[in-house]
Amino acid sequence: MTKTITDPLGNEVVIPQNVLDLDKDIIQSEDVMDDVSRVIERPIMIFGRNAEQCQLFYLRAIGWNRTMLIGVQKENNHFEVTGYEMDPSIERITELHSKFERLI
Repeated sequence: MTKTITDPLGNEVVIPQNVLDLDKDIIQSEDVMDDVSRVIERPIMIFGRNAEQCQLFYLRAIGWNRTMLIGVQKENNHFEVTGYEMDPSIERITELHSKFERLI
């Protein structure tokens, strides 16, 4: 199953099922597609790379004690989810702040 949603910047983002299947522990939850959609639609932070914004990262808390970081790549006229991290470290967030522009 593939799902297409729109982020706060107006970008169309495709979530392919094969990306969600990468982490079998997470996939046990039937809500993973909803979690990914929620992070992209209502992130607390978005980081982008270069003027064309060909690569974006979305960050948001899901639930009370988990955080999800989602990476997307520009593909023609839309973005496609390329991967995600659960509970990224503070070092990872600091790296995004230093290497990318914060868009939200």
